[in-house]
Amino acid sequence: MVKSTDGGVTFFNPIPMGNPVSPVKLINTNCNCTLCNQRAIVVTSSKQIRMNEFPQAAVGPDNTLYVVWNSFETTSYDVRLAFSTDAGVTWNVRDIATSSFNEFFPSVAVNALGAHVQYARFVDSLRFALFKRTFDPVTSTVSAETMLSTAIPASFPPDTAPTNFDSGVNPCYMGDYNQIIAGPGTTLYHGWSDGRNRSDGNNPDVFFIQS
Repeated sequence: MVKSTDGGVTFFNPIPMGNPVSPVKLINTNCNCTLCNQRAIVVTSSKQIRMNEFPQAAVGPDNTLYVVWNSFETTSYDVRLAFSTDAGVTWNVRDIATSSFNEFFPSVAVNALGAHVQYARFVDSLRFALFKRTFDPVTSTVSAETMLSTAIPASFPPDTAPTNFDSGVNPCYMGDYNQIIAGPGTTLYHGWSDGRNRSDGNNPDVFFIQS
């Protein structure tokens, strides 16, 4: 994490928030991803999801800083949350999702109830769903997992394929713009890329819910 106190003219030296992870190549080179030096989640030989890290940051009502990212450190992707109560000088890291399935595309929003982390997680070898867990900064605990994509079917297959519906989009692309946003009071807004209504396999829809 780097920060500026003069409107972006200068920045402090980077401060690490977690353990360094070495960049690696794709798990499966059959995915013709143009971003060739990063991993992809291989679902089938023709279905892969590229994995950009894309950390996201948010600030709580008490000025606590939060950052989420998906980390590949063992055999699958897990979601990490780092938080700082001293303006980013020091950081504490919590595991948000560490199941045996891949968790990915995390996003964070903060309100008076804590830091809410939204992420996608596979529920079996072929299908995934949208979930949320909340970190309580007072008790330093993480809530039980809540499924957000509860419409039937709650889980859905990836739409991405080596050749996408839109030729202008990088191959193996599956909505890494999934987002959670804090609304009025304790309201949360969730948006995500969802393939449950698609039969062609290359063009997901955008879904939205409020919680």
